[in-house]
Amino acid sequence: MDIGAAREAGRRRRRRRNGVLAGVVFLAAFGTTAAVLAPSEPEPVPASTDFPALDFSAGLRGVYYEETGEVAVGGQVGTLDDAADLGTSAVTTPYGLIYFTDDQAVRLLGAGGQVSTIAPAPERPDSSFTPTVRYDDARQSVAWLTRSEGQVTLSAYSLPEPRMVGSFPVPCEDSCGSLRMGGQDHGVAFVVGVNGTIAIDPSFGPDATWVDITDGRVIDVRNFTILSLEPPGAEPVELPEELSEVWRLEPTTVEDGMLSSDASWEMESTDVEWRRLGDEPLPFKLAIPAGTGSIQVKQDTDGTVLVRRTDGGDDVFYDCDYFGNCAEFARFDGADGRSGIIGDLH
Repeated sequence: MDIGAAREAGRRRRRRRNGVLAGVVFLAAFGTTAAVLAPSEPEPVPASTDFPALDFSAGLRGVYYEETGEVAVGGQVGTLDDAADLGTSAVTTPYGLIYFTDDQAVRLLGAGGQVSTIAPAPERPDSSFTPTVRYDDARQSVAWLTRSEGQVTLSAYSLPEPRMVGSFPVPCEDSCGSLRMGGQDHGVAFVVGVNGTIAIDPSFGPDATWVDITDGRVIDVRNFTILSLEPPGAEPVELPEELSEVWRLEPTTVEDGMLSSDASWEMESTDVEWRRLGDEPLPFKLAIPAGTGSIQVKQDTDGTVLVRRTDGGDDVFYDCDYFGNCAEFARFDGADGRSGIIGDLH
């Protein structure tokens, strides 16, 4: 992506415009039944945007620069003035970019470059809460957390239809403000708190049940595999028999670990290295050029890996294929660590 050329094209356009878990039924004996809130069907509300149509052919490749407010996504560069936090409260999907506003409304920057509101803000949003969202490629849906009047709510939204699947109060006590999404896979949403991880399948509607998964922090979920960072000295974790028939839980010691699309590899992000799960370690590194600053990684919508590396004061972004070969696709001059990959929860 030529950032400079894209910026100039954007300026010209603005001037022209006048400036079970997945088949295994949740059993009440294993958790707390959720009181489902009635799904709403909000009409999309157009919002202003500087983006033309997005190109999804090489993944969404979403990156942002905090200081200038610039966002590079789908081969285009523009601004999203109403976005609250693209580093934490956002996720890229094959349908576009999902993000939050300051009042926790949920918006979609779609393929055509238009922004629409897919879920309105809660009545009394808690400004101290950081909403998080995860995409489920198996079901083409997203699940997110918002907080209003002290109550944290998980909402699930189907992107292909599109429609709201449902919203569910999240059980928590004094630590509600720290809740975040740990992942979503095959319809099951995983929520992480200080006391461990719970999960729910919103497709069961009023019969959906919260289930205790682990005392650890689930940090990624893909292809029926749960990657969990367990507390030091914790006993080996085993899923309930009803769940282990479909799902497997993989303990990790990597704080910011990430699973490959098929969940057969774990990314060691500090060293930009893949490690084979379930066998003797067979690591291999991504072939990114050496740099001077920190590294940030995230999987793109097409399964490739996006990497940000700070080098000589510039933030440089690479797209790496399944074999570890990497190519630069974006660069923010002088950003010096103040830019990032959109929706980086790892």
